[in-house]
Amino acid sequence: MTDLMTKWENTPREDDTFIRINAEHPMDIYVGKNGKGEYQFMVMTDDNPLPFPDSNYFTVRRGILKDGRYTTIFRLFDDSFKQEYFDFCFGLIESLNNYKEGKQNGN
Repeated sequence: MTDLMTKWENTPREDDTFIRINAEHPMDIYVGKNGKGEYQFMVMTDDNPLPFPDSNYFTVRRGILKDGRYTTIFRLFDDSFKQEYFDFCFGLIESLNNYKEGKQNGN
């Protein structure tokens, strides 16, 4: 968790700059910041992700890359909820540890 926080803190403050959290993780997960210095968390998938609603402290943006992969980006816009946002992101990382494209936890 400390390594991830260090990556996040050291991400350059540029538009949509991301660093992959771990090449060994089964999912392509990235952390970064935008030009305003707002924290961002991105998950890339081959499958089209389900819509995810915004919350009181982060927005969700979905997109598609040129290679046909999908992105879901969670952007923190209210720093007073920074700890809750980080807890949410760490929870997603943990829950996606056993993820396989098209299958979750053998279901």
